[in-house]
Amino acid sequence: MPDRRWLNPVEQHHILSEITLHLLPVLPTGWRQVLIDYAALGTRVRARSGVRMGGGRMERLAVPSEIRPLFLRLREGMYREGTGTWFAMRYAINPPDVFSAEYDYTALPDLLTPVPTEALTEEQRRLPRTPKHMPDWFQAGLGAPPEQARQD
Repeated sequence: MPDRRWLNPVEQHHILSEITLHLLPVLPTGWRQVLIDYAALGTRVRARSGVRMGGGRMERLAVPSEIRPLFLRLREGMYREGTGTWFAMRYAINPPDVFSAEYDYTALPDLLTPVPTEALTEEQRRLPRTPKHMPDWFQAGLGAPPEQARQD
């Protein structure tokens, strides 16, 4: 396993601030909220983005390419030995520049169904979790019975 550099909360906040700074210049006039749903498993990644306009109408948002590596760095930097990292996050910006992030460490990420075994294997190789920190869907995909794996 490669050497890891953990991100402390201040560093995590800094990355989220960078994402915000990259997005603000590309937002359309009259925006009310930005939402980005980011999901990852192994090397598979899916990001959906939208901007809420006046009247509640949602529009697609093309995000600058500079933010993709920032999401990856955040995810990898939030990894903790044996516990793993989040599978999905929801990032939001509200005017003028107030951002928030919610992380999901257990739910099956919205990628492909069924989840390819190679994505699970790659996730476990890169960001390993002990059995007690593996969601049932993760263990089942790796071929380990959940009840047995948690007892180990």
